[in-house]
Amino acid sequence: MTSTKKKPVPKCNQSSKWKRGVRERIAAQQKQNSKKKATKNSKPQAKFLPWERQPVTCPYCSRRAMLVTGQVIYPHRPDLHDLNFWLCDHCKAYVGTHKAGLGWGNGTRPKGTLADEPTRRARRAAHAAFDPFWQEGDLSRRKAYAWLAESLAGC
Repeated sequence: MTSTKKKPVPKCNQSSKWKRGVRERIAAQQKQNSKKKATKNSKPQAKFLPWERQPVTCPYCSRRAMLVTGQVIYPHRPDLHDLNFWLCDHCKAYVGTHKAGLGWGNGTRPKGTLADEPTRRARRAAHAAFDPFWQEGDLSRRKAYAWLAESLAGC
C-alpha cells in the first residue's frame, strides 16, 4: 500500500494560491451583491480592506503619508496625472498605488513601501540588473521573481 502524503507547497506557488483566493473572494462578493435588491433609500456601504483601514506611514520619518495624484509627483508627465501616489510631504518619499478594479481595493493600496530618492535609484539599478535575466531568458517574469525570492529566503 502506498502512502499518499501531500507535498508541501513551494514558496514560489504560495503567491498564486493567495491570488486565487482573492479572486474567489471577489467573485463571491459580486455574486452576493447581485442577489441583493437595491431599495430606493438604501445606500451602498463601503467595506474597507485591511490596507485601506490603516494609514500609510513613512518608513524614514514615521509620519503619515498623504494620497496625492500624479500631478503632484510628476507635473511634467500628463500621462501620470490621473494615477494615485502615497507621498510623505516631509521627506518626499513616495510610492504608487494599485489600480482600482483589479482586486486590490479602490485604487489606494500602495504597491510597496515609500521610497526616498536613494532607494528609488537602488531599485532602478536592481531592475536594470535583474530584468534582462527574465526578459532574455527561458523563464517567465513570474517564475524568475519566484526563483529570486526563494534564493533570497535563505539569506
